[in-house]
Amino acid sequence: MKVTAMLCKILKYFPYSEDGFTAKGAEVGEERNIPDELVPGLVAEGYVSAAEAETEPPSEDVETVETEAETEPSSEGNNSEDKGKEDDIDALRERAETLGIDVDSRWGATRLEQEIAKVD
Repeated sequence: MKVTAMLCKILKYFPYSEDGFTAKGAEVGEERNIPDELVPGLVAEGYVSAAEAETEPPSEDVETVETEAETEPSSEGNNSEDKGKEDDIDALRERAETLGIDVDSRWGATRLEQEIAKVD
């Protein structure tokens, strides 16, 4: 069975396993072929973005699908924007807790907004 994948740039470190047994780490700044079924969730949580160019040849059992690169803000010299995102998530967590939602610290802004919408 052929697995299709998208070349993605790693934005946040996360552990993964290519073979189901051996744990590896996806390091910030690397470009990796990520299986198509995982890309939407990793993008939504801010772990990856679509890479602009291929830097390493895909393995023979992975088909790389080129997509239009998403525009992601540069992390260089943009700490105020990162701080703003953290403040937004903190505000969402606080709002969720006041609504009686049992908040998981791993939830991002998208999940927090979904849980709040269920209660509102």
